[in-house]
Amino acid sequence: MRKKRPNSIRYRLNAGETSIVCGFNGRQGWQRTKVGGEVTIEDLSTDQLSALSDEADFDSPLIRHLEKSWNQISFMGNEKLGDTNVNVLEVSKFRKPFVRYYLDSRSGLVLKREQIHQDGTLGLETQYRDYREIDGYRFAFEVENRIGGQLLSLVKIETIDVNPGLLSFYFQKPKN
Repeated sequence: MRKKRPNSIRYRLNAGETSIVCGFNGRQGWQRTKVGGEVTIEDLSTDQLSALSDEADFDSPLIRHLEKSWNQISFMGNEKLGDTNVNVLEVSKFRKPFVRYYLDSRSGLVLKREQIHQDGTLGLETQYRDYREIDGYRFAFEVENRIGGQLLSLVKIETIDVNPGLLSFYFQKPKN
Protein backbone atom coordinates (compact mmCIF):
# COMPACT_ATOMS: atom_id res chain seq x y z
CA MET A 1 0.00 0.00 0.00
CA ARG A 2 1.23 3.48 -0.85
CA LYS A 3 -0.36 6.74 0.29
CA LYS A 4 0.43 10.32 -0.60
CA ARG A 5 -0.94 13.50 0.90
CA PRO A 6 -3.45 15.00 0.45
CA ASN A 7 -5.58 11.98 -0.56
CA SER A 8 -4.02 9.47 -2.94
CA ILE A 9 -3.74 5.75 -2.31
CA ARG A 10 -2.70 2.64 -4.21
CA TYR A 11 -2.55 -0.95 -2.97
CA ARG A 12 -1.91 -4.40 -4.41
CA LEU A 13 -3.22 -7.82 -3.36
CA ASN A 14 -1.75 -11.05 -4.74
CA ALA A 15 -3.07 -14.60 -4.50
CA GLY A 16 -1.51 -17.21 -6.76
CA GLU A 17 -1.81 -16.08 -10.39
CA THR A 18 -4.30 -13.33 -9.48
CA SER A 19 -3.33 -9.78 -8.62
CA ILE A 20 -5.56 -6.82 -7.90
CA VAL A 21 -4.30 -3.24 -7.83
CA CYS A 22 -6.62 -0.45 -6.71
CA GLY A 23 -5.87 3.25 -6.80
CA PHE A 24 -7.34 6.65 -6.11
CA ASN A 25 -5.76 9.96 -7.12
CA GLY A 26 -8.09 12.28 -5.25
CA ARG A 27 -10.64 12.34 -8.09
CA GLN A 28 -10.80 8.96 -9.84
CA GLY A 29 -10.72 5.43 -8.43
CA TRP A 30 -9.86 2.33 -10.41
CA GLN A 31 -9.12 -1.38 -10.14
CA ARG A 32 -6.71 -3.39 -12.31
CA THR A 33 -7.25 -7.16 -12.12
CA LYS A 34 -4.86 -9.69 -13.63
CA VAL A 35 -5.83 -13.36 -13.70
CA GLY A 36 -3.19 -15.43 -15.46
CA GLY A 37 -2.42 -13.36 -18.56
CA GLU A 38 -5.79 -11.57 -18.78
CA VAL A 39 -5.93 -7.95 -17.55
CA THR A 40 -9.05 -5.85 -16.91
CA ILE A 41 -9.19 -2.24 -15.74
CA GLU A 42 -12.41 -0.79 -14.32
CA ASP A 43 -13.58 2.34 -12.55
CA LEU A 44 -14.64 1.72 -8.95
CA SER A 45 -18.30 1.66 -7.96
CA THR A 46 -19.61 4.53 -5.84
CA ASP A 47 -19.37 2.45 -2.63
CA GLN A 48 -15.85 1.23 -3.43
CA LEU A 49 -14.77 4.76 -4.32
CA SER A 50 -16.17 6.12 -1.06
CA ALA A 51 -14.32 3.49 0.99
CA LEU A 52 -11.01 4.06 -0.83
CA SER A 53 -11.38 7.83 -0.60
CA ASP A 54 -11.90 7.55 3.17
CA GLU A 55 -8.81 5.33 3.47
CA ALA A 56 -6.74 7.81 1.43
CA ASP A 57 -7.58 10.73 3.71
CA PHE A 58 -4.50 11.44 5.84
CA ASP A 59 -6.25 14.17 7.77
CA SER A 60 -8.90 12.22 9.65
CA PRO A 61 -11.45 14.15 11.68
CA LEU A 62 -9.41 13.40 14.81
CA ILE A 63 -6.37 15.23 13.42
CA ARG A 64 -7.69 18.32 11.65
CA HIS A 65 -11.33 18.54 12.69
CA LEU A 66 -11.24 22.24 13.55
CA GLU A 67 -10.48 23.14 9.92
CA LYS A 68 -13.62 21.32 8.76
CA SER A 69 -16.58 23.03 10.37
CA TRP A 70 -18.98 20.25 9.37
CA ASN A 71 -17.20 17.74 11.66
CA GLN A 72 -18.20 17.51 15.31
CA ILE A 73 -16.47 15.19 17.79
CA SER A 74 -18.34 13.91 20.84
CA PHE A 75 -16.96 11.94 23.78
CA MET A 76 -19.26 8.94 24.18
CA GLY A 77 -17.64 7.48 27.32
CA ASN A 78 -15.17 4.87 28.48
CA GLU A 79 -15.40 1.17 27.63
CA LYS A 80 -13.36 -2.01 27.72
CA LEU A 81 -12.08 -3.39 24.41
CA GLY A 82 -10.81 -6.81 25.41
CA ASP A 83 -8.53 -6.06 28.39
CA THR A 84 -7.87 -2.47 27.33
CA ASN A 85 -9.61 0.64 28.63
CA VAL A 86 -10.65 2.84 25.71
CA ASN A 87 -12.14 6.28 25.20
CA VAL A 88 -14.94 6.27 22.63
CA LEU A 89 -15.25 9.28 20.32
CA GLU A 90 -18.00 9.72 17.75
CA VAL A 91 -17.56 11.99 14.77
CA SER A 92 -20.63 13.56 13.20
CA LYS A 93 -20.66 15.19 9.80
CA PHE A 94 -23.47 17.65 9.14
CA ARG A 95 -25.04 16.48 12.46
CA LYS A 96 -25.15 12.80 11.42
CA PRO A 97 -22.80 10.29 13.11
CA PHE A 98 -20.54 8.66 10.55
CA VAL A 99 -17.60 7.14 12.41
CA ARG A 100 -16.77 5.98 15.94
CA TYR A 101 -13.20 5.69 17.23
CA TYR A 102 -11.97 3.59 20.16
CA LEU A 103 -8.71 5.05 21.51
CA ASP A 104 -6.44 3.36 24.03
CA SER A 105 -6.92 5.50 27.15
CA ARG A 106 -3.20 5.30 28.01
CA SER A 107 -1.47 5.74 24.62
CA GLY A 108 -4.19 7.51 22.60
CA LEU A 109 -3.69 5.03 19.74
CA VAL A 110 -6.73 4.15 17.62
CA LEU A 111 -7.53 0.49 18.31
CA LYS A 112 -10.85 0.28 16.49
CA ARG A 113 -12.91 2.34 14.05
CA GLU A 114 -16.55 1.75 13.13
CA GLN A 115 -18.32 3.35 10.20
CA ILE A 116 -21.92 4.33 10.87
CA HIS A 117 -24.45 4.34 8.03
CA GLN A 118 -26.95 7.19 7.68
CA ASP A 119 -29.68 4.97 9.14
CA GLY A 120 -27.54 4.47 12.29
CA THR A 121 -26.51 0.88 11.60
CA LEU A 122 -22.87 -0.16 11.80
CA GLY A 123 -20.90 -0.76 8.63
CA LEU A 124 -17.23 -1.52 8.27
CA GLU A 125 -15.38 -2.24 11.51
CA THR A 126 -11.59 -1.86 11.42
CA GLN A 127 -9.28 -3.01 14.21
CA TYR A 128 -5.68 -1.82 14.46
CA ARG A 129 -3.07 -3.96 16.25
CA ASP A 130 0.68 -4.51 16.60
CA TYR A 131 1.73 -0.85 16.72
CA ARG A 132 5.41 -0.15 16.07
CA GLU A 133 7.38 3.09 15.93
CA ILE A 134 8.86 4.14 12.57
CA ASP A 135 10.70 7.48 12.25
CA GLY A 136 9.03 8.78 15.41
CA TYR A 137 5.49 7.77 14.34
CA ARG A 138 3.46 4.79 15.59
CA PHE A 139 1.87 2.59 12.91
CA ALA A 140 -0.40 -0.44 13.17
CA PHE A 141 1.22 -3.41 11.45
CA GLU A 142 -1.96 -5.49 11.57
CA VAL A 143 -5.31 -4.20 10.27
CA GLU A 144 -8.48 -6.30 10.34
CA ASN A 145 -11.72 -5.37 8.54
CA ARG A 146 -15.12 -6.88 9.34
CA ILE A 147 -18.74 -6.24 8.41
CA GLY A 148 -21.42 -7.71 10.66
CA GLY A 149 -18.82 -9.85 12.40
CA GLN A 150 -17.69 -11.43 9.10
CA LEU A 151 -13.98 -11.14 8.34
CA LEU A 152 -13.34 -9.25 5.10
CA SER A 153 -9.58 -8.87 5.30
CA LEU A 154 -6.63 -9.24 7.61
CA VAL A 155 -3.58 -7.26 6.52
CA LYS A 156 -0.20 -7.90 8.10
CA ILE A 157 2.24 -5.19 7.09
CA GLU A 158 5.89 -6.10 6.65
CA THR A 159 7.52 -2.69 6.24
CA ILE A 160 6.57 0.98 6.31
CA ASP A 161 8.60 3.77 4.71
CA VAL A 162 7.80 7.32 5.78
CA ASN A 163 8.03 9.94 2.99
CA PRO A 164 9.38 7.69 0.20
CA GLY A 165 8.97 10.44 -2.45
CA LEU A 166 6.14 9.07 -4.62
CA LEU A 167 5.19 10.95 -7.78
CA SER A 168 1.53 11.75 -8.49
CA PHE A 169 1.34 9.74 -11.74
CA TYR A 170 1.79 6.56 -9.67
CA PHE A 171 -1.86 6.94 -8.54
CA GLN A 172 -3.33 7.56 -12.02
CA LYS A 173 -5.54 4.95 -13.73
CA PRO A 174 -3.31 2.71 -15.90
CA LYS A 175 -3.95 2.40 -19.62
CA ASN A 176 -3.37 -1.39 -19.66
